Parts: sequence; structure tokens; C-alpha cells
Amino acid sequence: KFYLILAVGGVVGGLLSSVVIPFVFARPLEFIFVSVALLAIGIFWLVARREVAIIATLSPIIIAPFLGIGLHQDVTTKPAGATLQHFRDLYGHSMLTLTNTSVVLSSETTTHGSQLTSDAASRRRPTLYYTESTGVGRVIEKFQAQRPSMNVGIVGLGAGTLAAYARPGDHYDFWDIDPKPIRFAQEYFSYLKDAPPGTINVLQRDGRMGVKSATVDYDIIVIDAFSGDGIPPHLVTLEAMTLYAKKLAPRHGLLLVHTTSRYSQILPVVEATSHKLGQVAINVRTEISESGVNRDWDPTTTEYIIVCSATQADNISAWFANEEDNGRVRHILQRNIRSSYDETLVWTDDRQSILVSTDLQKYLFQ
Repeated sequence: KFYLILAVGGVVGGLLSSVVIPFVFARPLEFIFVSVALLAIGIFWLVARREVAIIATLSPIIIAPFLGIGLHQDVTTKPAGATLQHFRDLYGHSMLTLTNTSVVLSSETTTHGSQLTSDAASRRRPTLYYTESTGVGRVIEKFQAQRPSMNVGIVGLGAGTLAAYARPGDHYDFWDIDPKPIRFAQEYFSYLKDAPPGTINVLQRDGRMGVKSATVDYDIIVIDAFSGDGIPPHLVTLEAMTLYAKKLAPRHGLLLVHTTSRYSQILPVVEATSHKLGQVAINVRTEISESGVNRDWDPTTTEYIIVCSATQADNISAWFANEEDNGRVRHILQRNIRSSYDETLVWTDDRQSILVSTDLQKYLFQ
């Protein structure tokens, strides 16, 4: 009976989340409604009385905070003069904010990509987490100076911003399991369309499986499929990182893991796994105070982990000066080459714990 109920619940939940709820609620409002209902039921049950006065007193106390959160989100997520469009499917909720000068892709709490659209030059500029001085931007620029053509694999499409770096002769593979970003990148953003012909390949599938089935070796592999603080563990397990290393080794390539988040610290996991594989993990935090004249447009603070061989580590670290452009750009590097590592931090396909990557102090008190 237990397993039957469990199975039925899974089927019902899957149907609701994929077929019913996306068409009923454009935004994930059901979480607020269910939370209010459960809190009300719980408090009424504890009170164990059904007096009208008690219900009338408790209801506003319970409902007001949730309504306030909803109204606050509605006001703050729509800039003046902007058009806001909501999209939702089995993989979650996304928003497009369109103005006369920009397009922004976001979820409830996280911005996933943006593009400045005022003129042709603006449209070709990488923005946000992908600007030239970030971990990924700097690595691509350094490799471009050394390699006349590159193969780049990117797990997670977003707005397709990294296509802005593509040159004639390059090959960029993007994988995304969610069809929404593919639609957004093709219809609302122009990074993919503006790239040189024949350089961009977009596939809807799990990124790890995409890397595994790829017929080319890569100069750079970027793992950028984390949604806010949601980390798909299978993308950074020992088995996954072993796969990436095999695809990068023939071209002496680098793995970059985008880890910009509020409450997660994936560095200990990637660092421990890198150590087990005989590699080095360099955490690069980039703080850009303002856009430059010709680069770093619409920037934000970002973090990337660069996984490389021990012989590459010193050279790569030298790419990131503490300060650049009179302090406009700051880099903070964290590189710990330990003689030993905590085996429990190494995630595998059979064992992982998201708790080890959660910054509980920030989550609970900030």
C-alpha cells in the first residue's frame, strides 16, 4: 500500500507540474497558496477550536506576509516602461523583461542572461556573468590569442551570451535540457544569430550526455546549468568530471564551472574531486564596479572555478591581476593545493549531499 500510494503521488504530481499548473499559474503562485493553507490548517489544529474571533484574528496574521511577498515581487520585477512576459513548463518558471534598450531573462530570484539592444555594437557585447574580465571571458580571450580556432562546449544555454565570443572557424556546442531557453535565445536574443555562420550548434538534451556523445575534443568546457542555488549534482560528480577531463586532455583544455550564487559553495566539492583526479581548482571571483568603454558591459559580481593541470595553474593564475583599470576590475583568487582532501566531499553518481555545498549561515541569517 505504501509503495502504491507513493507511485500514485508521483504520477499525480508529475501530471500537475507538467500539464495542469503551468497553464493555470504563469508564476509559481501555488507555493504561496499551499503555504498559507498549510499554515492555517496547522495553527487551527493546534488551537483546537473553531471560534470565529480566533479565525478572524489569525487569518490576517498568516496571510498578510505571503501577500506582501507576492506584491513585493510583482513590483520589483517589472521596471517602469518594461514589458514582462511569463513562461512556465515542467522545468520551471522564467520571465522575459523587454525594454527599448535591453532584454533580460530571469527566474523569480535569478537573472540568467541579458542583452543590450540599442544598436548593433551593443548586441554583440557579452554582458552580466560573461563579460570579458570574468573567469570565462578572460580564459576565452587568452585562448583566442593562442589558438586560431577552438572547440567550446557549454552546458546550459541561458540567453546564448557566450556565442558573442565565437570567431569564424570556431565550433561552439550548447546543450540545454529545457526547451524554454532555446526558444528565448533564438527568438528574443540575437547572440546565436549574430555569431559567424556555422559556428553554433544548439541541442536540447542533458549536458553531461551531450558531452559524452560529442565527436570532438574541446579547448574549453563550461558548466553553467545551475539555476540560482539549484545545483544538478550529476554535472560535478567524479564520473562527470572524469568525462570532461578526457574530452579536454587532447587539446590541453580547461573546465570552467560557473558558481555565482547566494547560498551555495560548490568550491569544496569541485576542489576535492579535482584533487582526486590529479588536477587543481582555482576559484576566481570577479568584481566589476562599472562598465568599461569597450568591454564589461552590464557587469555583475561573478565566480568561476577553473579546473586545470598543476603545470597550467601558475600561468592561469597570472591572468587575473588583483586590480585592473584603476580598480574598476578586481579579482579575488582562491587556490588551495592540499596534500589531502576530505573523501566525503567527492560526489559520485551513487552518493552526494547538497548540504555540504550549502552556506547555512547565509541561508538562515541573510
